[in-house]
Amino acid sequence: AFTKAWEKSCSTQGKVILEVPKRLYYVKPIKLQGPCKFNHLIFDISGTIITSKSNYNDGNSNYGLTFENVDNLIVQGGGTIDGYGLDFWWSPCKFYKFKYCLPTPRVLTFHNCNKLIVRDFSVRNAQKNYITFTHCNNVKASHLTLTSSEKSATGNGIYLSHTQDIEIFNSAIKTGGGYCISIKSGTNTVKVHDIACGPGYGISIGELGSRNSEVNVTDVIVNRVKFFETLFGVRIKTIKGGSGIANNMQFENIEMNNVQNPIIIEQGYCDQNDKLCIKQKLKLEIYYSKTYGIHVTHSQDIEISNSVIGTGDDCISIVSGSKNITATDITCGPGHGISIGSLGGGHSEAHVSDVFVRRAQFYETTNGVRIKTWQGGVGEASNITFQDIEMHNVRNPIVIDQNYCARSTTPCQEQESAVQVRNVLYQNIRGTSADEVAIKFDCSHSVECEGIVLEEIDLHIHSHRRSNRHNRRDGDTEAVCRNIQFTNIGHFQTFSLLFQIFLHHENPCKLVKINHKKTDVI
Repeated sequence: AFTKAWEKSCSTQGKVILEVPKRLYYVKPIKLQGPCKFNHLIFDISGTIITSKSNYNDGNSNYGLTFENVDNLIVQGGGTIDGYGLDFWWSPCKFYKFKYCLPTPRVLTFHNCNKLIVRDFSVRNAQKNYITFTHCNNVKASHLTLTSSEKSATGNGIYLSHTQDIEIFNSAIKTGGGYCISIKSGTNTVKVHDIACGPGYGISIGELGSRNSEVNVTDVIVNRVKFFETLFGVRIKTIKGGSGIANNMQFENIEMNNVQNPIIIEQGYCDQNDKLCIKQKLKLEIYYSKTYGIHVTHSQDIEISNSVIGTGDDCISIVSGSKNITATDITCGPGHGISIGSLGGGHSEAHVSDVFVRRAQFYETTNGVRIKTWQGGVGEASNITFQDIEMHNVRNPIVIDQNYCARSTTPCQEQESAVQVRNVLYQNIRGTSADEVAIKFDCSHSVECEGIVLEEIDLHIHSHRRSNRHNRRDGDTEAVCRNIQFTNIGHFQTFSLLFQIFLHHENPCKLVKINHKKTDVI
């Protein structure tokens, strides 16, 4: 009946309405194909379509209800499409390894459809994907409800592949065992906003680069999304050995509620056995234009690893309310480096603690590792470690700026309050500086920086920037500091010289070297 009604509608010119009245419909896998003669067609679902209970057992692998090569289509109506996933979730093959699982169908698929509107209906109990868009263009999907009657073993809510110019909004997605929205290769110009996601796996851009493939995903904006008890929040996932680019992505105005992994970029994922993955080199890069690479605020227990970030601002920005943040194996550049701050802007209270940055490489960035607080703020930035860092022609490799302000033509006057900076370790930081001053510690006179540790620092001027200022040996850099208390200064070199500080003429540093129970003030 569906096929005959579609064939008649497809061959009709003008505006066509194909109604699915209020009743139950059991259908086997069906393709509604174009091209068609109509100017546009409304496929109005008022009833409930159940893709046949025999779909899975019959081995119809790819689809339940599919629209293919159809332009100017609207699918709407307030009804329901049921994928009858129970057959798959409780199949013996899911519990016994010796049982072969037949490929499972998607519930609703749109392939090679242009000028498409999908709205105002429900999809439930998918065996695989709830709604799939492949090779589509100019799509609006809204006011959708995607649900599972229980926690399903699989099932992505909305799945995008090789699709351009798509907007997904005002929808609730509760898939349980899959991503709310999964964005795959060949997809660009995606807008996702006003979505409630969970339970499920969150929103994913990935898996990109599988089986050494070349992939491209660009121009993705995710805005005003609420996550509820999901495994992930926003995730970018690429596979070792792949190539291509994931570019121009924004995640903003996001609310996390009991999410296990709120923000993740996983660029070293392996889809093969471990021995094969060890031999693979990372080729797929992530770039951001005129914005932060990764911006962390009011978040805890975040791990950022194995990522290449080039941006117009900070590669990683960590601001107030953040705690237990780990960043390892990061390549940063171009950009402004890794920053803790700005903190305390507008006389606000700010707190950041327990930040660990290890094995980072900076290439021609404005800053390397930077702690930046506004004058007049209050609070604390503490227990921060920068370890095993490489600098390559970085303008300001190591910076603490506790007196930041909105400078005009004249310097800002120091204020009485400031965000406390204490217990910061700089260990094994090496490479080249683009400027003669490689270390700048500008701390507040009222709230001095405390517990600053420098170990194994070896920074010298990049070969293109060397000069003979201060009668220093060619290649040496200098450090400038104010209002700072050092602890355990040792094994510090500026190229070939032993540690030396060029003290600021207004406020000399307090250099404190602790040796067991004895404290020496230099």
